[in-house]
Amino acid sequence: MPDVLDVTLTLVNGRKYSLPFPKVLRTFDTLVLGVRPCAVTSAAVSGQAIWTLRLMSRFQAPKDYLMKGCYVHFDQVEIPSLRELIVGEGSTMSLEDCSACLRHCPNLERFSVNYYDDEHRFTQSSDIIEAKALRDFHLTLNPSQPGSDHLLDIIHAPSLETLGLKFPYIDADCIGLPRLPRFSERSGARIVNMYIMAPMKSDQIIECLHHTPVLTDLWLRYTPFE
Repeated sequence: MPDVLDVTLTLVNGRKYSLPFPKVLRTFDTLVLGVRPCAVTSAAVSGQAIWTLRLMSRFQAPKDYLMKGCYVHFDQVEIPSLRELIVGEGSTMSLEDCSACLRHCPNLERFSVNYYDDEHRFTQSSDIIEAKALRDFHLTLNPSQPGSDHLLDIIHAPSLETLGLKFPYIDADCIGLPRLPRFSERSGARIVNMYIMAPMKSDQIIECLHHTPVLTDLWLRYTPFE
């Protein structure tokens, strides 16, 4: 938007970084946001020029330094030009944040969330999210929360080519990923690559294969789970 003048990042100790918005776009091929902890508001990211958003830091930090505690309030912002969102390891994006992101970034093609926020519970909506442009979707979830795969029940991603789901811890009451086959069937996507690190039941795996006829690369770990 033309009235966006700068991006302000607030550190946990109260210090702030403020950069002119055009300078940010000139300096980085990717708009980089994230200082522990910070809240990125609509004033910081609303605009037509943003192509890629990475929630990690390059501000006076080593290249491999990933920031924690960064929130983007996607329910307050529309970014129609955004094609790629990568949430770096150590961030705290909740499932509701993921849902809001997919709703308010309709042209998103790549969405990778490598961490999660286990302090928030996901309130499922009955409205289907039309993620028609999404081609590459990677999600790491916390299975200690009931129904960790609820998000899959409300996404329609007909263009999806690569799907990665990672549940790094196994809950004693885990019943696998019952929503994954339904997601595959609903989307009708020509998924080529699927990477699953989660306990799954044998019948769930077989059902997924029925709905992914052009699958060429399948990677499974922690399976089968009976």
